[in-house]
Amino acid sequence: MNRFLRAFFAEGNPKDVVALYSFNWEVRKLVHFTRNHSTLERQLQGIRGEAGTSLYDAILLASEELEGRDGRKVIMVVTDGGDTTSRVDFHKALEAAQLADAVIYSLLVMPITNDAGRNIGGEHALETYAERTGGRVFTPSVGAALDAALAGVLKELRTQYLIGYYPKDVPPTKNRFHRLEVKVKRPDLRVSARNGYYGDSQEN
Repeated sequence: MNRFLRAFFAEGNPKDVVALYSFNWEVRKLVHFTRNHSTLERQLQGIRGEAGTSLYDAILLASEELEGRDGRKVIMVVTDGGDTTSRVDFHKALEAAQLADAVIYSLLVMPITNDAGRNIGGEHALETYAERTGGRVFTPSVGAALDAALAGVLKELRTQYLIGYYPKDVPPTKNRFHRLEVKVKRPDLRVSARNGYYGDSQEN
């Protein structure tokens, strides 16, 4: 992760900043938005596993703090996808990320790789977050595989396109979420894009 941060700051926009959160039974903001790599590295080294996993709360908090910021917004989580102690549910966290226009990338940690012990539900949650925000899920192990996954995240962050969309004559519905689909004609290309936006709802 330290190599990723060095590359991120070296190759990116000089205005790029990173915040760091930890989440177990509670969510803690360890570093406010900064370009100070030494501070981030020091806090990363101090993170230890503890009881509980509040993944959804962490995504909610990060999304709320990203919503008012300018520029591209990305949430990267390192987790097995499980959640045991959050106060909010999966859907509330997803809504917060979509309202913030944040893309969720996940580094999926699988301490148990056989089907009997894997957290299939958690993996599916991460895949859904990625699919609906335009991100991806990477499943590295260690060493070269981890470096390759982080390089993949960095490459995607540097090669995104922005497409603007203004809805016209869309009638309000009871569901505030309006679905969108982005397609390309070339079969050798894959689209990763958020799957909709929130608009006005029909009052009950």
